[in-house]
Amino acid sequence: NGQHNIKHADKTHIPFDIKLLEESEEYVTPIEEEIFANTTNATGPQVHRDEQLAMVEIAVQAVIFLLAVFGNVCVLIALRYRKKKTSRMHMFIMHLSIADLLVAFCSILSQLAWDITFRFKGNDFLCRLVKYLQIVVIYLSTYILVMTAFDRHRAICYPMTNYAANSPRRINMMIGIAWGLSLILSLPQVFIFRYTEISPGSGVYDC
Repeated sequence: NGQHNIKHADKTHIPFDIKLLEESEEYVTPIEEEIFANTTNATGPQVHRDEQLAMVEIAVQAVIFLLAVFGNVCVLIALRYRKKKTSRMHMFIMHLSIADLLVAFCSILSQLAWDITFRFKGNDFLCRLVKYLQIVVIYLSTYILVMTAFDRHRAICYPMTNYAANSPRRINMMIGIAWGLSLILSLPQVFIFRYTEISPGSGVYDC
């Protein structure tokens, strides 16, 4: 009886393992299919995209663009029609609002149009220009904030020196430094990006 049980176990266990091994080689789970598809898309041309996810991204970017334009235009109008004398802080706020408007139009809007068309619509020059401007305006907004913080530091720690140097020329110089750093440090974008075929022989071009 014990031998019969061992033989019975061998008959049921061994064929099950062999069958499971054969099925594991032939059957591909949905997760494996998705991983394979993502790997294929990473190495080859991605012809399709998740349209629902794309619509969500487009809607979010459109809302961000509208809010950025509306908010910064309101700030500029308020600064333009204020009755009191414009201070240095107001000058920095004005330049920051202008920089944020440039971010909205040169970075957010261009990316929004790109997401709508899925593939970049343009030539190699336009591809490099768009990628360059997208970084320039982001750097500009950041460096103007840095200059504002530097100016406030001098106003608090060195009030007399800061008062003596309180001139539009100094403000323009600091804003010019922010522009210069942004334009120079964004130059690698011109050499990194180009309008090219995403995969050899695919016939699909993108930036």
